[in-house]
Amino acid sequence: MYFRPASYIIGNTADKICLGIICALSVFYFVKAIFESRKGIYHPSKTMIMLILFFGWCMLGSTFLNYFLSNEVSIYYAITTFLCELGIIVVSDMRLEKNPEQYLRLFVSIGGFFSLINAITMFIYGYSGGLNALAERDGRTISSNYFYFAEDNATFFLVWPVLILTWIFYFKYKRTGKMLVWSLLFTAITTAAYVYMWSVNNMIGFFITIGIILLYWRKSKKEKVTIKRRKHIISKFDIGWILAIIYNYLLVVEQIFLQYSDFIVNKLNKGITLNGRTPIWERCLYYLQDQPLIGFGYEERSVTISKILFNHAHNIMLEILYRGGFIGIILFVILLIVLGRKIKNYQNNGIVMMLGWCIVLFVFLASIEFAFYRYPYIVLFVLLGRCEILCERKQLIREV
Repeated sequence: MYFRPASYIIGNTADKICLGIICALSVFYFVKAIFESRKGIYHPSKTMIMLILFFGWCMLGSTFLNYFLSNEVSIYYAITTFLCELGIIVVSDMRLEKNPEQYLRLFVSIGGFFSLINAITMFIYGYSGGLNALAERDGRTISSNYFYFAEDNATFFLVWPVLILTWIFYFKYKRTGKMLVWSLLFTAITTAAYVYMWSVNNMIGFFITIGIILLYWRKSKKEKVTIKRRKHIISKFDIGWILAIIYNYLLVVEQIFLQYSDFIVNKLNKGITLNGRTPIWERCLYYLQDQPLIGFGYEERSVTISKILFNHAHNIMLEILYRGGFIGIILFVILLIVLGRKIKNYQNNGIVMMLGWCIVLFVFLASIEFAFYRYPYIVLFVLLGRCEILCERKQLIREV
């Protein structure tokens, strides 16, 4: 259901039915997780708990608080979006604890199949009208770059996590010739699709991800003993996400990209406003002065567009601030700290660090494209929270 065709392909009715099924299953598995946890059958990870708190506040907490403050919000979309996030968090955490190989196989198989369909639609319909028949929405012209999943930039949130988990599944569970061929073909086809559409942010993301995979390929083959040293205050992962947050600040507040305007315009063929993102960022910063602590929750689409020109902020830091305020940012930072403490004991494992650096890359890339209503990437956070399952053997931890 998370990899279903976009609503402009299957229609709004079918899309709402799929959404209803996801929400119902999310509630069912959340209740199941509570009962199994009480019985000692299932042990929720700290990462899962922090993810639920983070998304819960940004989607539900802030939205309901704004509702009581008489601000215009969408309770319906806040609840459905949160339930979609809740479902993929809970099911992923439960299955990764019980049978990680089976879960990753299913994710890679299903996500890979539909991601290839998306890539094929990009090759067929790219530069010839796309798959979205709408010419205009919310008073603005719709681009022709809408394909099986969504607009080419937005499909990154669905295809990219499949690419990473495909290689993790190969390294950890199925190091066979057939799986290697599939991994290489999937990487080549999906990357070529974004190059064909000249989707710059996605191209950069895929090329760097491929570099990370190659960098840690040899390390993933080795079994190492991890020694936990108390003098290590922060992990390499911590350094990475801190730099990513600083980069987000410099990009949207200081607008450091203006120093490279000639390269952006003449080499990347992009506008100096980064395709209209800078006005959105500036208006977000303006409105955030009104409610910096709690943000504005999940507003009605028309309200958000009237305020910041688009239905999301096109930046992970601003989107979190806009939806959940400083409370949302604090919860997000705590989530990253929890992951950093977890990964610190496994820094010598190639697969674990590959995943960790990919998440750091995500925070960098989300500086110009992020929305709460795209979900599969969340699996990467859940998996890193259970990174012990990626180790070749049970790690030996000792205090020094």
